[in-house]
Amino acid sequence: MGAASVVLTDLPAALPLLRTNAKHNCAAEGCELTVEPLGWGAWRSCAAPHLLRPRQYDWLVASDVLYGTTSAVPFAELVLELFSLNPTAMLLLAYERRPDANGLTPRADEFFAELRGQCAVERVPHGELDPALACDDITIFRVRLCRSGTEPGVPSL
Repeated sequence: MGAASVVLTDLPAALPLLRTNAKHNCAAEGCELTVEPLGWGAWRSCAAPHLLRPRQYDWLVASDVLYGTTSAVPFAELVLELFSLNPTAMLLLAYERRPDANGLTPRADEFFAELRGQCAVERVPHGELDPALACDDITIFRVRLCRSGTEPGVPSL
């Protein structure tokens, strides 16, 4: 993406592995890379406070965050908060519809319902994805704050 700085986030217990993976996989020269704790819902208190202040984020990228039955609405609330602090930011969300360990389907519909009327959501067409990385099982969504009442709403899953 040509970023000058990237902040990678996860729950505190996952940060050592995230730091190791970032060190081994991030070779972009001139890119400042930091790893910080960030959670939502029951883990909200672990968030690094400076991440929740007005700051110019151009992109939020999330993958594998809509799992289980309790993560969707709190994650949507966090996204809306980050958008309120960074109204021009765009979220790229990678989503794979699959059952969790208990056989339950993640509640992405609840995530998108929380965004309805506040965000424009669109599926990224497969033609825009790198063919070597595209997968039929994973859908990429672009999400941003609505700028008017006439923008596209939330696509059906």
